[in-house]
Amino acid sequence: MKTNMKGKAVKKLLVVLAAAAVSTAAMAQSTVLSRNAVGYVKVGVTANKSIMCGMPFKSLGGPVLNVGNIFGTNGIPDNTTVYIYDTIKQGYQGETFVDNGPGDPGTGWDPGTNVITSGQGFWIVSPATTNFYFMGEVPDTYSNPTNQFTIKSGPQQVSPPYPTATSITNFPASDNDTLYDFTGTGWNAFTYVDNGPGDPYTGWQDKDGNVTNYYLPPAKGYWYVRNTPGTANWTQVKPYTWP
Repeated sequence: MKTNMKGKAVKKLLVVLAAAAVSTAAMAQSTVLSRNAVGYVKVGVTANKSIMCGMPFKSLGGPVLNVGNIFGTNGIPDNTTVYIYDTIKQGYQGETFVDNGPGDPGTGWDPGTNVITSGQGFWIVSPATTNFYFMGEVPDTYSNPTNQFTIKSGPQQVSPPYPTATSITNFPASDNDTLYDFTGTGWNAFTYVDNGPGDPYTGWQDKDGNVTNYYLPPAKGYWYVRNTPGTANWTQVKPYTWP
């Protein structure tokens, strides 16, 4: 992990470490005769270790994407918690799974009201080693032909909004913006350097100062720190032809 991170907010956030592997599963076409396709992601979590993920699909349970839509309730270990970073309050909103047994009206996510925006990352912490399966509708030409996520000044959790890898060059970067990617043992930091148009070193640089177009795998979360006042729109066009 680079030691020259800027800002107290970033230092405070990076006390949470992720230590699990995310694997993406191939999209499967629905057998229903419609334009819709259903996809899923398998996320492996080690007991009491944090992992930052993202949801690259649309909700199957309505227009709003929340923890219940992503995880459901089957096979979720009791006291599993999802943490969503609030950029306005600069703190976490938590969702905890309560298992009171099958059929009990109290079984479910508490409070169950926090919304996850497409393109946003979140932490998962489970008391048991397990696999989670995120399932949803594959974003298509009708449901999400273009995705827009607002990048705010300061730190935020981000994740590719489509079930394909996304280049770091797609971010609306300003000088000194930084993206942090957890490797399982530390952090890879990529910093945007703006030396002016045409300069060979203008662009995203890795820790060794090499310009890169690093690709972010889907279903994984990242910290993005915007070091410029104001906001910028991270706009992505659906990167595949079908659906």
